[in-house]
Formats: sequence, structure tokens, C-alpha cells
Amino acid sequence: MTPSQEAQEDDREPSKRPPGRKQSKQKQKRNDGEDEYAVQLATFIQMKSEEHQKHEERWKAEKDLEERKLLWDQEQKIMFCYTSNMDESQREYAKAMRQQIAITKEALLKASGGGSTSEQGSGGDAEEAESLI
Repeated sequence: MTPSQEAQEDDREPSKRPPGRKQSKQKQKRNDGEDEYAVQLATFIQMKSEEHQKHEERWKAEKDLEERKLLWDQEQKIMFCYTSNMDESQREYAKAMRQQIAITKEALLKASGGGSTSEQGSGGDAEEAESLI
């Protein structure tokens, strides 16, 4: 065996060293884009966007609930306020607001199909009542 033949045999034997940069880049180019990190990043981004969307929905629901509670409290104060110690204009305002609240609630009941209500009220329609809520 000549020295050149021994060198060729050494080239054929698998080396224990990791592949060089050039070989790594060529191998990566052959994979054509199915990079596992890119796939993981895409799934992570999708999970975060879904999580953000759920968070927004919960926030909106909590905000709506808080607004309804505030409206309820205001209506309760108006409906059950003590009017005997008020002057005439304040009594008229309280009476008008009570009437408007009653019309609104009646319109909501009719719109939802719940309960039977009589045709009381002074000229308020369902669209006006819903716009106040």
C-alpha cells in the first residue's frame, strides 16, 4: 500500500468530528424550509394570539358586566329615592326618570318575549328604550 492509498482510506472512514459549516449549510438548504424552529415559533405565535383574543373577550365581558351593575345601581337610586324632601323641579325630574326606566324595562321584556305587560307609558318606543341602555 502506498501513502496515497492510505490517505484515501482515511478519507473514507467516518470521522468523529462534527460536520463543518459548509456541510451544515448545504444540509440545511436541502431541507427546503421545514425548519423545526420556524414551526415551533409559528405555533407559539398562534397560541399567544389565541390567548390574547381570549383575554380581550374576558375583559369585554367583565366591562359589560360592570356597566350593567352601574346602570342597575343608578336605576335603583332613582326608583327608590325619597321625593318628599325635594323641590318641585327635582320631583318632576325623578318622576320622568322613573317613567323612562319603566318604559325601558317594559320594552326589553317585550323584545325578549318574556312576561305579559300592559300598554302603559307615555309615548316611549322600544328603539328609544334600547338606545338608553
